Amino acid sequence: MMNLEANVILPAVTVLAVTGFVVGCLRMRAKMHRERAEDLRIAHRALDTFYRSVDKVVGDPAVSDDLKLLLLSMGEALQDRAAARYVVHEILMNGFPTRRNGSDSDSIAEGARALAKSRPDMAEEIVKAFKSGMIAMILRWPETATKFKETSAVLADERAEIAAVKKVTRFAMEHNNSHINGAVAA
Repeated sequence: MMNLEANVILPAVTVLAVTGFVVGCLRMRAKMHRERAEDLRIAHRALDTFYRSVDKVVGDPAVSDDLKLLLLSMGEALQDRAAARYVVHEILMNGFPTRRNGSDSDSIAEGARALAKSRPDMAEEIVKAFKSGMIAMILRWPETATKFKETSAVLADERAEIAAVKKVTRFAMEHNNSHINGAVAA
């Protein structure tokens, strides 16, 4: 009788344990897929926002060619997985200083501030494009999406955000032989 119980109970317990483990793994995997799908939905909305804002900005004569070029270059960088990894690495390892006197980021920030006085609607579109572009770039790729919370602080600081945008667009242009440089009419 004991031999029969051992022959029946042990395999049944083993099957239940393995089944529980498999179900747990499947639930965990399903949760990961739902989270990734949500990241991609947010990235898609951010891309849509980015391109709508860029369309408005590029068509407006009040916006400087430097800002237009930066946005167009950022649009090209959004497609570059290596650029996304690079900017996340730079943010996590080095951060982006918020005070750099005389840097390109300062001159672009000054241009954006001047635009905010004369054309607040365009300044708002530029900020919207920068923020949505960074969100889309980081959430688009699985390896950078996992670092989104850690890198999102850069979106709260104007100078740091501009520095990040310039750095990632420069990286993408150097590594992809960008054709954007001549795209903005003088």
